[in-house]
Amino acid sequence: FLNTGRGDAGSFAIFSFSGMVVVGVFIVLFLLRFQNEWIDKTLLKLFHLIKKEEVYKSHMQVHIFELKKFLSFKMLLNPLLVTIVMWACYSLTYYYTGLALAVPMNAAEITFVIFFGAISLAVPSAPSGVGVFHASVISAFIVLKKTSSLGLFFATGIHLLGFVVFTVVGFLFYFYWIYKRRNGKPVNFKEFEDTEKIGN
Repeated sequence: FLNTGRGDAGSFAIFSFSGMVVVGVFIVLFLLRFQNEWIDKTLLKLFHLIKKEEVYKSHMQVHIFELKKFLSFKMLLNPLLVTIVMWACYSLTYYYTGLALAVPMNAAEITFVIFFGAISLAVPSAPSGVGVFHASVISAFIVLKKTSSLGLFFATGIHLLGFVVFTVVGFLFYFYWIYKRRNGKPVNFKEFEDTEKIGN
């Protein structure tokens, strides 16, 4: 799926599997959008066979129909744009971190490491994902035929960079909040409340 140029059969197999997973996800999304009624009827029959038809109707059916409404261009446009920007920022972060730490990676390898890290944090894992990100990056590096120590080094660098950035931004907002309070101008959280209401 992603050609790293290493010519390794094991890595090629992993990338091919990743490609099949991505293609499978797109197929499922296509079916949910354009074959929604067929999926509903099929699931209804399956749950009827195991005598759990009411469970499907009361807990799952509504979500199947809602997914069809959500999987429209109008609904997906903003999330898609945000996702593209986020992945671009992540890619640049990984690229420049690799340069700073003398861990050169091409675009395919960067995408693969980001994908590995995202998947590891998406599934249920240790509390707060402690160590999960590092383990996933190490695993990705091993698949790419790089050393595990290099993967740990890179993952630590990425985490350190994120810690510094979020800490600095957090302090800036904190000092801004203190400044507003001391000058009798409390921070207006109405816009955040409105955003939360829209999200709910």
